[in-house]
Amino acid sequence: MTGECFMCARLSDNGPLFVADLPSSRVYFNEDQFFPGWVFVVLKRHAVELYDLDPGERAALIEDVTRVARALARVYRPVKMNYELLGNLVPHIHWHLVPRLEGDPELQGPVWRVEHEPRALPLDEVRRRVEHLPGVVSAAYAGGMPILGTFEKARDRRTFTPCPNQRRRRRRARQRY
Repeated sequence: MTGECFMCARLSDNGPLFVADLPSSRVYFNEDQFFPGWVFVVLKRHAVELYDLDPGERAALIEDVTRVARALARVYRPVKMNYELLGNLVPHIHWHLVPRLEGDPELQGPVWRVEHEPRALPLDEVRRRVEHLPGVVSAAYAGGMPILGTFEKARDRRTFTPCPNQRRRRRRARQRY
């Protein structure tokens, strides 16, 4: 399907937000960079549900998503990476990968709930990011990055000790619910 699907039409776009062409997907920066590093990983063919993909294609897509997330983690060093696969508004398999950074206005909730003015990056900054990220993604495919990217072992969840501010935020979040 190409005529009516927004994502199918976008697949041929190598415009300023295009980042990388991967084995089963293409990667684009979101126009709104209020959350720095927010990208879309778009399946190269039209499909609506993960169960529409054969196991090999599904595994290849998940590998693409994983490699892009690892590259984003290396560049942005997020507190947490958010992965969203919805498709309610745009029925084409595409992942939203959103690095959630220290100082994020609402680290506990989804990005959709954070009211903000969309933040478009100046074209020169988009170019700088686009030039940097594919090399990191390529390195991930070449096996040049360990599982945790450049994170120290302390960032691993098993040994991670949150800073006092994170403890307070978590406590406040628990009290709200």
